[in-house]
Amino acid sequence: ITIRGVSIDGKRPIIEGSVDTVEVTGDHYVFENIEITGASKRCFFHHSHDVLLKNVFIHDCKNGLLGADDDSGSLTIEDSEFARSGDGIHHHQIYMATDEKAHPGSLFTLRHSFIHDGLGGNNVKSRAEKNLIVENWIEGAKYHEVELVGPDGAAPTLAREDGEVVGNVLYKKSDFH
Repeated sequence: ITIRGVSIDGKRPIIEGSVDTVEVTGDHYVFENIEITGASKRCFFHHSHDVLLKNVFIHDCKNGLLGADDDSGSLTIEDSEFARSGDGIHHHQIYMATDEKAHPGSLFTLRHSFIHDGLGGNNVKSRAEKNLIVENWIEGAKYHEVELVGPDGAAPTLAREDGEVVGNVLYKKSDFH
């Protein structure tokens, strides 16, 4: 299933509001050329497999994108922007997880994207089994620009297998002048 926005006067269609602005529970989705904003909890809630976000702008949410511990598999983000999301230490711009039992070998890919000006937490936090973070500009997190950690609460035999962070710009803005 492909959900593709058609720009008018250079502006993407906007999906706005609710507790979860977009919640994906089915597999094999493409979301392209849309803006997602205004969720009280999660702008994009991912618990599905084989999902592509391309040329999306996700902003101004408690969690920009949250991958569930259960039923989440591979997710690819390309040519996208995340801004002004996060809150405290537990809510992030991107917080990815994968379910290694339901979707073994799942891969979180973040490529050619701009993640900036987080309001709390990390810009990119991942508990995915595998991570590929390539050629992004990531700046202005409250805590870490990128944090890769093992699966949440999983058995040691289901530990994250690998992660590649290649060719990114990670810029920590200082509050000190």
